[in-house]
Amino acid sequence: MAFTKLELPQRALSITPNAIVPPRGVIFGTVVFMAIFGFFAWLYTPNLVRDWMISQDPVVIQDARVSNGECTTRQGVFVSCSADVTYGARGNPYNRHIELAFWDLHTGDYQVDVVVNRNDPGMATLSLGLDMLWSRTATLAVILFLLLGAPIIGGGNILRARKAQRASTTPARLDLVPLHIANTQTRRGVTVVNYHALLPSGKHGPQGTATFAAGEAPLTQFDDKGKLIGVGVRHPDSPLPALLDEGLARISLTERERREALAQLAVTAEAAPAAAPAKKRMPAPLRVILGVVVMLVVMAVAAGGYWLWYVTSSNNRFDALGMEINAILPEPLNAWGCDQLQQRFMKERAPFGCTAADHTSWK
Repeated sequence: MAFTKLELPQRALSITPNAIVPPRGVIFGTVVFMAIFGFFAWLYTPNLVRDWMISQDPVVIQDARVSNGECTTRQGVFVSCSADVTYGARGNPYNRHIELAFWDLHTGDYQVDVVVNRNDPGMATLSLGLDMLWSRTATLAVILFLLLGAPIIGGGNILRARKAQRASTTPARLDLVPLHIANTQTRRGVTVVNYHALLPSGKHGPQGTATFAAGEAPLTQFDDKGKLIGVGVRHPDSPLPALLDEGLARISLTERERREALAQLAVTAEAAPAAAPAKKRMPAPLRVILGVVVMLVVMAVAAGGYWLWYVTSSNNRFDALGMEINAILPEPLNAWGCDQLQQRFMKERAPFGCTAADHTSWK
């Protein structure tokens, strides 16, 4: 390989089993994520299914009582609400506790009614829950997807590392490969290195992990551009390369072969180019602020375009995202948007953000 002057013997070599290890903390993280996944699914899925059933044939209970109502906003957009409702229907009293979670940029209090299913009045929710039904569905889907996706990715990384361990112990002709060192962390005398193979296309391969005890260090060198890279070997049947150590103890070399290889590395180190001067980069805090500003501008433009389409062209006045955007806009824009909607849906029920005090007629 052009990236290093190190040459391996022209024979089959094996890699020690401990050269490639599964990512640290994945099992613990998987247990934690699955526990959180189960909690969210248990807390919100039954309520969401109930509200979808209510939305098929809803009836507002006029004399219902709502108590202990509270909404909490986190990270500025994630809203969780809870309330206790008491009502009577068909001569039977009912007491229900309702939990809701959704994305919203709303400020101030929510005005709600108690809504039940016409055929099963024991199923009750808040009008807010029905107004935010698509938002709640999307919120729960995203949360569960992220919580479930992390363990799946972590499990895949563990299986890949285990497969690499098994394959690498079988003698075969090994190829030297350059590795991108993603990060290095030392705790209690053990150094953990995460790395990626540098592919010919310029992209990075899957992440591998290696550990080095006290007195050990990964084998690294500078490339022609002065960039520090790791030196690894890839087994033809392994999905991951192994990061070598400076003493070359992780491949099955004879003592003579190891001495000759270390001598080659010593010559390489003497002839190594000087490290390239570090390029001046924008400070990390400023990069974060700039990224957030750009993201907010893009979101504002996208939301504005979607809002214009909703109030002037959409055939569904109860479009969840359109209602949310229209409801949070300043009064002049909100009033103009509601006027556009009312001109097209004048004889029908007003959507959220355009309702009067009775939550039904146009304001």
